[in-house]
Amino acid sequence: MTRPGIVILATTYAPAGERGEARIEAARTAAASWARYLQYDGPLALHIADDGSALDESDAIMCEWDRGPIGTSRQERRGVGASLNAGCDVAFAPPAELVLYVVDDWQLLWDLDLTPWADLLVERPDLAVMRLGPPHPWTRGAIEHDAGRWFVRLERESFAFATRPALYHARMFETYGRFREGVSAFDVERDYADRINAQAGPDVAIAMPHPWDHIEGVELADIVPDG
Repeated sequence: MTRPGIVILATTYAPAGERGEARIEAARTAAASWARYLQYDGPLALHIADDGSALDESDAIMCEWDRGPIGTSRQERRGVGASLNAGCDVAFAPPAELVLYVVDDWQLLWDLDLTPWADLLVERPDLAVMRLGPPHPWTRGAIEHDAGRWFVRLERESFAFATRPALYHARMFETYGRFREGVSAFDVERDYADRINAQAGPDVAIAMPHPWDHIEGVELADIVPDG
């Protein structure tokens, strides 16, 4: 089976001074964890979309990534929405389908296999986003199962969509449009979440990976005890 490539999209901004230096160290730690723990039965590439950093955060990330090609883009202080748009423009260029949005201060703690979730998004046109990090508190949804893959289809309320680590299918960008530019990161997230909540289209889900696998064999669940 030939799987589509995944472009890992990292948005960055490191201002001058101690806050920027701390952000770079966080990004270095995060990128090292992506390189170590991400798994995928297909090609991976990295795109770093920078928003006019005074310090070179991109270089710190590139030094940690050795899993595939690296691309970069840069705009001058137009916000994380502009960085997301620039990265998605590159990543979703035909025939690409999938973007893994990673945040430069979120590190992986153990192996994360993208393969089942990428396959699910490709197979299911009713889904646009598969979140791979923690949901916002009190987010609601329905648990679903598809060929061994458990996930929660999130209700369209509050932050069902969020700019936390997630796989995006190209149909998300095509259906719900581009991210808002020139505003804070919070406003970008709130605007896109409100947009998805307000219109019909493919849903947002959150993956439920777990450490258990059912051993197939003789099924005994339907046996009624003799006694």
